[in-house]
Amino acid sequence: MPPRVSSDRTTPKPKVSSGALLMNGEDYAEFHAAFTEKRAPEWQGR
Repeated sequence: MPPRVSSDRTTPKPKVSSGALLMNGEDYAEFHAAFTEKRAPEWQGR
């Protein structure tokens, strides 16, 4: 019989989604500013 795999109750779950982390970047701020000002974004790659 194969060994039991630990249940999900003991596995730590990430508290922050990757989307929330991406919203902290400078490019997201530029996206939001460009969108609200109806202009093309000037990406920095950050």
